[in-house]
Amino acid sequence: MEIIAIKDNEKVFYQYKIRVELNSQYSIFDQDRSLSEREQKNRAVRRAFDFIKNCGEYIEFRSGSQEISVIKFQEISPNILLFKLAKRKSIGLTAKGASTFVDKVQDDYPWAMVIFDSKNQAVYVERAYKVYSFPNAMIKILEDLFASVNLQIVENNSAKFYINVITSQEEFMDCFNSFDLVNKVSLKVDSPNSFLGNIEADELLSELRDEASAKQTLIEVTSDEGLNGKGIFNQFKSFIEYVVRGGGKWSIRGKRGNNKPITKSSQTKIKTLNLNININNSSQVENVSEIVEIINNTNHYEE
Repeated sequence: MEIIAIKDNEKVFYQYKIRVELNSQYSIFDQDRSLSEREQKNRAVRRAFDFIKNCGEYIEFRSGSQEISVIKFQEISPNILLFKLAKRKSIGLTAKGASTFVDKVQDDYPWAMVIFDSKNQAVYVERAYKVYSFPNAMIKILEDLFASVNLQIVENNSAKFYINVITSQEEFMDCFNSFDLVNKVSLKVDSPNSFLGNIEADELLSELRDEASAKQTLIEVTSDEGLNGKGIFNQFKSFIEYVVRGGGKWSIRGKRGNNKPITKSSQTKIKTLNLNININNSSQVENVSEIVEIINNTNHYEE
């Protein structure tokens, strides 16, 4: 296990990609029908961004049994917003001198910092175990947040938001090469997302969606003899690139030594970003230009 030393002001962020799915049916409120698909999706994300930016002090929503609050923090650029994602947690306080008797219950709100990049349609969530146990648990929380916001934006009634984790090609290859024998590689590729920078994969997914209403495409390669050394990466390079950038999920099943087959997936290989966040006594971020430059150049792909 690699041990990473974290500096005093350095925070570790998990990386997620926003995927917008447009409904085929329009309502009388839709004003985006003349725009391209990419422009419509961009506008839907921008509306959600502006809603959170212009809200009051906080927004409350539920994710399963959890009560979550979005606490507005700081807009650091026209397309980058910082906010806190706080989870309500009740704590039983024991009476003075007692060891088991709960005298009263007090609410605590542990929080994680979130960076919302509307231009690149990415979300970065601070690693905070008091708020969520595992990185993939944040997927539903973020999806519920955007669903709650969308309900309050009439113009976004034809769009639905999904969240995928972002991994890397290196993680995929390292995982593949860690097996002595790979029996199966699965790529669950979601519907088109032109913000992932792979035109070849996006065009094929667009065609499948338009011709067959396909919302997800499964590419699965299996072999009892093993896929090691068979050039899987080169054969499916465009789709692997698409998936690791947040366009779906990948999983690899195989053996290590004589042990039973195991499966590893992208859900446990989420990419992280380390950022120095300098907050002053007024609870404002000081090194704004540094953060903006890093975020603008992370997960940035031209069409």
